[in-house]
Amino acid sequence: MRNHLYLIVLVGLLCFGAPSQTAPAPDASCRDSAVCKQAETEKERAAAADRHRNFSDCVTGLGHCDHAALTEPEAHAVAVAEHRRNVEDCRTGTGNCDRSKLTRREASALRAAEMKENRLNCTQVTGTCDYSKLTPPEAAQARKAESRRNMTDCRDGFQGCDRTKLTPAQASVNEASDNVRNAGYCADGSSYCDRTKLTPEQAAALARTERKRNLAECKGQTDNCDFSLLTGEEAAALAAAEQRRNRVACKSGYGYCDPARLVPAASAPEQKK
Repeated sequence: MRNHLYLIVLVGLLCFGAPSQTAPAPDASCRDSAVCKQAETEKERAAAADRHRNFSDCVTGLGHCDHAALTEPEAHAVAVAEHRRNVEDCRTGTGNCDRSKLTRREASALRAAEMKENRLNCTQVTGTCDYSKLTPPEAAQARKAESRRNMTDCRDGFQGCDRTKLTPAQASVNEASDNVRNAGYCADGSSYCDRTKLTPEQAAALARTERKRNLAECKGQTDNCDFSLLTGEEAAALAAAEQRRNRVACKSGYGYCDPARLVPAASAPEQKK
């Protein structure tokens, strides 16, 4: 009986299989899967983009450059670009110039260009002049140019004027220019006018100019009029003109009318009306 039951169980196991268990994953390579292939492709694309970005940063000198990640052709192209960029930085005086990386011809050309630029700065009095890099004749020429430029600045009243460097002859000419310029300031009513520096003739001319200007301001009835500066004749003429204007305004009804200023002869017609 026991043997019989044993045979029944054995037959059941053979027919229906053992109790179900999780089947192991198939031992297949990921390269055979479409999903895995797509992931691998995206990974390769990202790596290629990183390599290209690094190469671009190295060539342009912008961003971080990882020289170790460059291929041999890329490293050569970067070396050429870096050398060219260094030469340009040295030539223009911008960026980070490394003279030790210049060739002999490049270094010689750079020194010649710097000497030429310095000579121009010195003779044209522009930029920075380094006299130590000039020959004696060049230095003498540069000092003459600087003296002429200083004289011009003093004559025209520019801030670059250094009066202590003027020769006696230049100082005399400059003083005359200062007097003429100051007289012009005073005639124009500028705040730069220094009356203490006017000659008697200039002061008299200025007084006449100011009286004419003040008379015009009073005739125009502006707030710049100073009645105290008018002569008796000028004040009388202005009063007569104002009397005429007031009479016309009172008769016509246009403009400001002050009845108290009307003379009896002029006010009589108004009373008849």
